[in-house]
Amino acid sequence: DYIQDEAFDTFTTVLAEAEELLLNADAGQADVDAKAEALTRAMAALRKIPSRDELNKLIAEMEQKDLDGY
Repeated sequence: DYIQDEAFDTFTTVLAEAEELLLNADAGQADVDAKAEALTRAMAALRKIPSRDELNKLIAEMEQKDLDGY
């Protein structure tokens, strides 16, 4: 689940635009590339709702990493 904020609203808007663009047979590659970049940025801006369970999973995952190379 994601925080319902401006970033989430932007993502849903850009996603709808991308889906619409896919239906446009006349869309050029530059348009597709630009929308893919915008969708990637919008996805990166999403923030998950903090969860104690998710935090514990992340901590357990990181405890398994070999940090000697860092």
